[in-house]
Amino acid sequence: MKEKLYAFLPRDLADTVLESNAETALEIRLRAGEPARIRYPRGSKTLDVRVDKEMLLHILQRICGYSLYACAGDMARGFVTAGGWRVGIGGEVNFTGGESRGIKTVSSLNIRISRQINGCADKLMPYIMHGGAAEDTLIASPPICGKTTLLRDIARQVSDSGLNTAIIDERCEIAALDSGGIPCFDVGGNTDVISGCKKSVGALMALRSLAPQVMILDEIGTKDDMQAIYDAGKGGCSVICSVHCGNAEDMLKRRYLRPLIEDRLFGRIVFLCGTGEISAVLDRDGEDIWQKRQA
Repeated sequence: MKEKLYAFLPRDLADTVLESNAETALEIRLRAGEPARIRYPRGSKTLDVRVDKEMLLHILQRICGYSLYACAGDMARGFVTAGGWRVGIGGEVNFTGGESRGIKTVSSLNIRISRQINGCADKLMPYIMHGGAAEDTLIASPPICGKTTLLRDIARQVSDSGLNTAIIDERCEIAALDSGGIPCFDVGGNTDVISGCKKSVGALMALRSLAPQVMILDEIGTKDDMQAIYDAGKGGCSVICSVHCGNAEDMLKRRYLRPLIEDRLFGRIVFLCGTGEISAVLDRDGEDIWQKRQA
């Protein structure tokens, strides 16, 4: 974490972040004309460093390896990813031909800090793994509750159990391949990663050539994402994925997610509350087996 902070941020800002309980930080919020702020699992802190537009542009250039052009595709979607850290971008959009072409003027950055927490999925693994196979699993929570961190550790443990695992890492956050094709995070010794493409495309690539027994996808939500899950199931592959969703009622309101729930595709639906805290684990019949076992 320290190395990334010094690589991405000006020295004085990086020093201040490190002196401010950085190990538990979730986000670093930078807005032009405002002081920098850090968000924690409980509460936030305002730093004695004021942000300006020049600082934002300098940070963005560093995160993009001094090639904004190379990151233009991601920037058009409102974020860039580096080393597994997603950086959201606010500002004036270059909107041409009915599509976003990128950001003309950067007014804010939201640096979401990713970290490896080996063992954070330990309590959940007995619910997912049975007889050497993995249940189709959906992990649901509001934003900033640790879905990706949990998914990363599930991938590591499933892979190291001996199952061929494919991570479809559309946003380059779960495994975060470096320029040499090596994951920045430990995702297991039996894991293949397809990075930087749509989940629907990556899923078909994996099924055709990598023979995965388990497929890992983060933040599903589009029609194409749902098709990727159906394709994986047809290929005899278990799917473990995540979604932004607070509860079962919210799930049924999602146009493309609802058919998956009604088809009882997932053997486990895991709900998180707070950072990494499990509130429920539903089986295929909708019974909360987490609360049942806790009692």
